[in-house]
Amino acid sequence: DKDAPCMAETYRYYDEKGIPHMDLFEFGHDKKRFLADYARFLFRLGRGAFGDLRAFGPDFHLMAGKLFYRLHRDLLAVSRLKKLKLALVGYDFLFPCELSLALMLRGVRVCANQERLIQAFYPQTHMIFDHYFVAGKIVPERGLRNSCIRRCIPVGLVRVDKLFECERRRAPDEKYDGIKRTRKLVLALDYHAAESDYEDITRTVAKAAQIRRFYADLMGLAREFPSLHIVVKGKIAEGYSNPAIAGIVGEMERLGNLEIERDLARYGPYFLSEKADLTIACHTSLADELMAAGRKVLLYEVSDYLEMNFDYDRLPVVVKDLPGLRSHVRDFLNGTFMDGDRAGKLQSLYGNCFHGKVRSTIRAEIKRLLKD
Repeated sequence: DKDAPCMAETYRYYDEKGIPHMDLFEFGHDKKRFLADYARFLFRLGRGAFGDLRAFGPDFHLMAGKLFYRLHRDLLAVSRLKKLKLALVGYDFLFPCELSLALMLRGVRVCANQERLIQAFYPQTHMIFDHYFVAGKIVPERGLRNSCIRRCIPVGLVRVDKLFECERRRAPDEKYDGIKRTRKLVLALDYHAAESDYEDITRTVAKAAQIRRFYADLMGLAREFPSLHIVVKGKIAEGYSNPAIAGIVGEMERLGNLEIERDLARYGPYFLSEKADLTIACHTSLADELMAAGRKVLLYEVSDYLEMNFDYDRLPVVVKDLPGLRSHVRDFLNGTFMDGDRAGKLQSLYGNCFHGKVRSTIRAEIKRLLKD
């Protein structure tokens, strides 16, 4: 972007030092023009520049060539959409930066919505957007260090609206309402086990050993606290037959007050979240949404990601083993889980968005952008 901060100073430095330069948007978007502009740029570089390029080595050239090819491919694809004004990103940190850049170079505004709060604080997160709807002010203030975002708009997490709707509706249910008459209902949010040993090895979190340890601690908790009924809700019911966890799953299901909910079509995540008195969650998107909604959440941390990247200002209740679970479950049963001031500060990280209007706020802003 020629009008971005510091760009005028950069151009002036290039001109004063006689450094050849050319911006991406100056390259033609059809094949013939692109090749002609590329040749013109190489001619402007002169013979001395080729020695500098050679010094970078083959790895750099392979990576740069691959990046340049992808950007050119995306520019050609986007150039066919003559009336495109705005692009809505489906999943923020999975969206290719090359495609974002190609859209922007064609004058298309790229809008995205934040999926998870902590993702903004990972050093390996690289995103390029025009307008980014984020959880709270803390995201642009302390996160997104390796991303290029033109405008951050704090609105909250969009799916918190689903929790708001479920809490307002409070749909009756014979099974879980019956359980809650005699026991405290605890929702456990796990990770989906890898489908192969190779995938498991490549993971840094959600490894099979970590999932088995989580299940073992849940079983210990169920045995020590018969007044609890723990229900584990994953994403894919068939995943519990995975050989890496099938043995311990069988042990879990033999306990009377610990079960795995497999009817996920009937009992969705937000329905169960509304029913639960307490949630014990691995670090998932739903855990973020529940904390944003002010629900009682125990974060079960299986890695050092929180300590390394963003510890939420030490506001959530974080546990790493059965003794930690035991201690905080006792606090929960005694009514001393978290004081109101701490809970309020935690919700403020997400912009106090538990009001059911996050989606409508985003829609209104997108409509405004389309009119501009």
